[in-house]
Amino acid sequence: MPDPSEFTDPDNFVAGTVGEPGDRVFHLDVTQGSARTTVSLEKVQVQMLAGALAKAMDELASEIELPDPVRPREMAEPVEAEWVVGELGLAHNPSEEKMIVQIRPVSEHPSGTVLRVHLDYGRARGFAEHALLLVEYGRNFGRQNGHRKP
Repeated sequence: MPDPSEFTDPDNFVAGTVGEPGDRVFHLDVTQGSARTTVSLEKVQVQMLAGALAKAMDELASEIELPDPVRPREMAEPVEAEWVVGELGLAHNPSEEKMIVQIRPVSEHPSGTVLRVHLDYGRARGFAEHALLLVEYGRNFGRQNGHRKP
């Protein structure tokens, strides 16, 4: 059975929101087959992760030809966060041509879970573009792209 905290070939990895403008909660939602994990985080964390992925993809694009971005699908229903993100990390695995997003819960979370999401370059580019638009254009972009009211 695959490790539920390791998504080596995800079908979808998306940032999304739930709630009304000014009271939105940001989430990361990852699925692979029937496995799914949703976590909540701050808007600035989404922005930092997306920015770091975009920068890494820009740097790689100067060295190799990258695939087109794979646009993520909207978050699956129901949107229920399993825990709150404390730390985000990013690594590059050039031999597999993947970016690895490492997500840790806030320090008081008892599980000690580390969520790892391995993104091929197309999914990494798609996530970054979508998440940066979500943060930049906020409310209107979210409503037009399937993000939820509570």
